[in-house]
Amino acid sequence: MTYTPDILHDAEKAFALREGLPLDGLEAVHELRAAHHDLPTPWHRIAVWIVAPVLAGFAHWLEQQTKRHEHSLFLGVMREGRLLCRLMQTLSGIPAHEIWLNRNLSMLAAFGCGDDEALVNWLVRTRLQPLTRAQAMQQLLGKSYSGTDASKPVTSDNVYALMEDWKKTGALDQARAHSFALADRLLKHWQSACKAGPQSHILLADFASAGNIQRSLVAVFAAKRHTVAMTGLNFVTTAGSQWAEKTGCLMHGWLAERGEPEWMAQTYARTPELIEIFAAAPTGPLQDYQANGTPVFGTSFLTAAQQELIRDLQKRIIDTAAVYYRQMGGELTVELGRCLWGRLHVDPKTAEVECMADWPLDAGLDGSARRVLAARVKGDPMGWTKMQTAWPAGSRMLPKEKS
Repeated sequence: MTYTPDILHDAEKAFALREGLPLDGLEAVHELRAAHHDLPTPWHRIAVWIVAPVLAGFAHWLEQQTKRHEHSLFLGVMREGRLLCRLMQTLSGIPAHEIWLNRNLSMLAAFGCGDDEALVNWLVRTRLQPLTRAQAMQQLLGKSYSGTDASKPVTSDNVYALMEDWKKTGALDQARAHSFALADRLLKHWQSACKAGPQSHILLADFASAGNIQRSLVAVFAAKRHTVAMTGLNFVTTAGSQWAEKTGCLMHGWLAERGEPEWMAQTYARTPELIEIFAAAPTGPLQDYQANGTPVFGTSFLTAAQQELIRDLQKRIIDTAAVYYRQMGGELTVELGRCLWGRLHVDPKTAEVECMADWPLDAGLDGSARRVLAARVKGDPMGWTKMQTAWPAGSRMLPKEKS
């Protein structure tokens, strides 16, 4: 089956009717797609026909948010922040600047500043697969560990007992000291990024959903006596963001806020990788900061051809998003965004799955490449883990693994 604007339009109308979403804006999107039909690959069609109008809507919402804060500084959290910054600069003329942050380093820095729950989040809650005790010790302290329980996984059932053991042996204090030094380096990077503009209010733009980075920054700033007025502006915020809000974070979400509507928040949280593929800068993962705050990167696991494809797609996304932005303006509603993005997540077309299924993904916090977007998985889809497949709807459309 070919992949055309008409086929996509019919699928989105059916999805909107099934989910009780308005049809407003779909016809205008369809007309603009028809004007951009001559595209070389399914990758380019997905980028121009779906990603571009969705991100144009997100950018429109971001622009409205910035108007609430005069003299604010817009920071896009890397690796996806580069595309957000370029969108804001191109579509709205808003100065926007990149800042290198990730959950891995931010949560460790917060732990160094006294937030033990950040360590629990780092050890267990934000991982796709469990750390062993040896791996945890190696990553926290750079020390090998060969105890009889070295291969035992760290889980929600034993993490607090493990931290008590580390406290008795002094390992917890050593790990905190290492992480406190990391917090210093992170803060220097933050201060360097904030020199780009006025600091009366920071708008921290990201795609992430639970607020772990922003929550960690609050802990670091408090410990370092660094006063910052900050609002998080996110593609989605899940119900988990409420825990961040309890620590003083102020954040908003576009497609979903604080987990509502539930179907959209859960759909996105299950497969945030879909937008990250198109939005992420084709660089290696952030691994540390130098003493002066300069970011330190790992090696990208993308091939040179994949990196070039991402650059090409992002240029087309920005150029086409500008067209959607000019032509549709206020029609780029959140309901339209939910329809376009929700349909791709849960009811993809065969051409979309065949195109994207084998795209390499990292395995979470460690930044290594260990999985693909939609693997061929056997068994009950309800039991598939994120390590088995990031995109369950895509995997369901592929031939299953042989038993």
